Amino acid sequence: LEGKAQVGSSLKQVIDYFKKVCKYYEVANGTGSLKLNTPDLYINRYVSYFYQLDMYYRQAISIYAGLDITSRTNKVEEVKLKLDMNYASLVNELNLEWIHCIKELGIGFETISSLERQPDFYKNHLRNLKVKTAVVVSDALRYELAQELLQLLSGKKHVATLTPALAMLPTETKYCKPALLPHQVLACKGNDLEVDGNVLFSTEQRTAQLQRYVPDALCINYESLMALPRTERREVFKHKLVYVFHNTLDEHCHGCTLKTFASTCRDSLDELLQLITFIHDTANVTEVYVTADHGFLYNDIVFEEKDKQTVTENCTDKKTRYFICDTDKEGYGISKFPLHAVSAMSGEQYVGVPTGTNRLSKEGGDYQFAHGGASLQELIIPVLYSKYKERNTKRKVEVSLMEPTLRLVSSRLKVHLIQSEAVSMNVQELTVQCAVYAGDEVISPIKIVTLNSTDSEMSANRIYEVDLTVMQATTSKIMKFKVFKKDDLLNPLIERNVINNTLIEQDDF
Repeated sequence: LEGKAQVGSSLKQVIDYFKKVCKYYEVANGTGSLKLNTPDLYINRYVSYFYQLDMYYRQAISIYAGLDITSRTNKVEEVKLKLDMNYASLVNELNLEWIHCIKELGIGFETISSLERQPDFYKNHLRNLKVKTAVVVSDALRYELAQELLQLLSGKKHVATLTPALAMLPTETKYCKPALLPHQVLACKGNDLEVDGNVLFSTEQRTAQLQRYVPDALCINYESLMALPRTERREVFKHKLVYVFHNTLDEHCHGCTLKTFASTCRDSLDELLQLITFIHDTANVTEVYVTADHGFLYNDIVFEEKDKQTVTENCTDKKTRYFICDTDKEGYGISKFPLHAVSAMSGEQYVGVPTGTNRLSKEGGDYQFAHGGASLQELIIPVLYSKYKERNTKRKVEVSLMEPTLRLVSSRLKVHLIQSEAVSMNVQELTVQCAVYAGDEVISPIKIVTLNSTDSEMSANRIYEVDLTVMQATTSKIMKFKVFKKDDLLNPLIERNVINNTLIEQDDF
């Protein structure tokens, strides 16, 4: 039996892998023309559609990473290779057109009007605080990951929304993360960012900067927060404003294997979900923001030396996706922007980036997981806002029964409940209890089922099997299968007759 269970589990994983690959190609085949007229059109198209390329590619290769050796058949490997190549090519083409469009219309981001800018985060959302608020800055939380987080949060009673913002260039932690704190002036000095004249290397320095604007405020790293006893963790959030710096993705994904990348993405979403829930429900904080310093590019392919671009000019800073220099001269495959035109930093330097998704050659550089450049995947960051509401006004999903006729066979009844729609920010989960009745008497075990699927695409993932065994002898040929809300056992949601085939079989015998 254990062997059969293992085979069944492995087969399901392979099927799930192919499903995600199919979803990727469904999106890829529907992209249409990648030549759009303005940067705003690219951004609107990305946050409404193109981000799904990144999401389904990541989800597909994450499932692939968990397959055992015997499941990785030639066909599975062939599909994976084609998927990697298709995604790399399509995303590169998309970003070539995106950057060409920016360069044609201006010198930087000045023609973009549809997004709030990362350095304006504090001014736009936190300057006039009226209630206790927490900000989670999740390093490298890409927009598509935030979309998945929003879906996970839909099962909670908090109400959350997700909007995009535009990160600064270079999309690098040391430049972008401090820009999310309150400030008057940002300046690039050497290869560091000065915030109001200070480089904020440590959490203590960031707290000091925050307290200049909000005296009752605190910055803390996620690891330090989680190391505290639960009661002390609650005390942290008694401050009017708390910034939590969550670094799981960026810390573990540079230079990592595919398996580590997959598990890190999953762990990061779990950590953020639990953290938001704790801040709301246990620490009693009304408002929570989740944002990021930058996104990332990830390709599960080998980057050959011939595929990496070489930069020979003098640079004050350089990584695999950007460099900072003093000249505006562009080479093949390189686009340059004045620093002040693509960030809120003062300075006369220029930021150079690969025009598409290529990587720059750098000793000890990270290539599969990379950021710093001007791709949509790196620049478009999430601003997720979650608000606690004591009175939950969401309606609940509805439940129906798949089978038109119910029959008890060999004392067993098998039925399938259907969840009407996906759980979302407007619709909450429903917990029901089911049993077989003879009159008003329960004659089977009571089964509790929580209808909480967030899958809006595949209705098959919103079907729940209920298997009941009648434990008590009855002479009644007609019984009832009833489904109640767990908190309302007087008014059944479903009440259906059950034909007792078991009794008929016994009579025939």
